[in-house]
Amino acid sequence: MPQAVLNQSSVTDSITSAPVVVWRHDICVEEDAPASLRESQACHHGIINYATGFDPEVRHEIPGYSTPVIISLLLVFLILCAGGGSYSNFFKAFPGNLFKTRRRGNAFDETTVSESYITVGLLILTCLCEGIIAYFAFPSWRFAGFSAGVSIGVFSLAAVGLMLFQTVSYLVTGYAFTSFDSTRQWLKGFFASQSLLGVLMLVPTLTVIFNPALSGIATIITVVLYIVCRIIFICKGFRIFYINIFSGVYFILYLCTLEITPLLFMQRVFMD
Repeated sequence: MPQAVLNQSSVTDSITSAPVVVWRHDICVEEDAPASLRESQACHHGIINYATGFDPEVRHEIPGYSTPVIISLLLVFLILCAGGGSYSNFFKAFPGNLFKTRRRGNAFDETTVSESYITVGLLILTCLCEGIIAYFAFPSWRFAGFSAGVSIGVFSLAAVGLMLFQTVSYLVTGYAFTSFDSTRQWLKGFFASQSLLGVLMLVPTLTVIFNPALSGIATIITVVLYIVCRIIFICKGFRIFYINIFSGVYFILYLCTLEITPLLFMQRVFMD
């Protein structure tokens, strides 16, 4: 520790004749410390680490300040606005698409163009929210050297690819094992469950892009919402396809092939 030595010099003030105190700063070395402190190593000497400063840490980009992410969200909202005044009809038919399983088609079930815009916008919103949550939930899967917008874009495209794969698989499975009307209801149930997931995920997604510290809570909420929406869709599919015990066996095979295997495949791709 620095030692200040008082040097009583002969310098005096010309007016008051008071002695002037002159300070001399000596550098503390190991020999200046008492022997007891040197033996117990309680005395620090040499360069003090914190006095030389700290290495700067990389400032991580907040996705809420990323231009591509904000533009993507705005484009989704614009697509939803294209639905115009069809939201009343859309929400009236939404519970039926989500839960009901009519064996016969209804002449009033025609979907308008505006309702299609709403459905497409909600599906894109779902994929975008899934990409953002995946960006925070799996930091080891991020692409090093790229911005947050690029990584989120790749995760969102992967979600789009998974949704397209499931749509085609449901079409093929429906045409192979059930009627056209049942397949159409099954697909509407899938789109309705995914749309519901996108709406429910919007709040935790907007929260986490501006406050990444809450990513753990947002991920847990998203996983719970995803499981609930998938259970709703699977229950509707079970009511459509179940006829006897043999159809139940086929349904279990469907769960393994179209619900579990794609998720495991995507996990393997990103981990490699």
